[in-house]
Amino acid sequence: MGRKAKLKKLRKSAKTDPEAAKRRQNIDDTQFVKDLQRQGYDLKVGDRAPDIPESSPEPQV
Repeated sequence: MGRKAKLKKLRKSAKTDPEAAKRRQNIDDTQFVKDLQRQGYDLKVGDRAPDIPESSPEPQV
């Protein structure tokens, strides 16, 4: 099932049972973080972008 189909299904089920939709949303929020941590990402330590040099190198002819 594709991403758009899942969203469509969630929207449709939210109209019929709003309480279940809230429970699913809470589970999905925490599941996202758990999946990232399982993949090896640490949310507390972010990677910094490299500093941009102030001077540009001269082209060589």
